[in-house]
Amino acid sequence: SVEGAPASELRPISRRTMVEVGGAYAFLERFEAGVRMPFYTQSGDSDGAVYRITPAGGTALGELTLHAKARLAQVKSLTAGAVLHLTLPTSTRNQFTGTDLPTVRLLGLATLVPIPRLTLSFNSGPVLRKTANYRNEVFIQQGSGLSWGAGASWHLADNLFVTGEVFGELTPKADQM
Repeated sequence: SVEGAPASELRPISRRTMVEVGGAYAFLERFEAGVRMPFYTQSGDSDGAVYRITPAGGTALGELTLHAKARLAQVKSLTAGAVLHLTLPTSTRNQFTGTDLPTVRLLGLATLVPIPRLTLSFNSGPVLRKTANYRNEVFIQQGSGLSWGAGASWHLADNLFVTGEVFGELTPKADQM
């Protein structure tokens, strides 16, 4: 445990770095298929015997993700599409990097180019997965939810862009499902 820290401030994951390796292939001018695998280095705070949670530590694998993407429509500066992600349970056990079963994520995609140098991107859609409990003695659950994201890209010069993104996932409390 961390000396002097209240149990409420201790976290099973306090530091995490993730590198994702993958590739994609675009074809027929409107489709893309790809695969990616995340690799984690992480550490956590031990809470001693308070909650009996073993903290994350060392390196860990995430879930292998396969994706299929399609451009559905393009009207002037607006493009709409969809992507399907299928994750496979390849994550390292008890390291908070994935679930024991496959998950499915279906996202609607929209890209707007309001002026030639600025591109705005948005996505949202359901994440479908079986509710997972992390050990029965501790109430940590994760179930289905809603994934969302937004981004902006500014074209500074040939092959030079500044890009920012925000993204997240909303999951209802387990007792409200």
